Amino acid sequence: MIRYILIRILQAIVSIIGVSIITFFLTHLSGDPVQLMAPTDATLEDMQELRVTLGLDKPFHVQYWSYATK
Repeated sequence: MIRYILIRILQAIVSIIGVSIITFFLTHLSGDPVQLMAPTDATLEDMQELRVTLGLDKPFHVQYWSYATK
């Protein structure tokens, strides 16, 4: 019985990680969030500053770790 419960817990953890990875990558496929958030008169420097503030200038694995740990 304990073995069954441990297997189910492991499956739940793998499922949660899988869903979070899929969700993270689907949100990145929807486009550049900086272009959606920035005002229409924003300069390239303003947009780059917003990317740095949001952490979008970092590699995907660093962004995912930040996403997963918040």
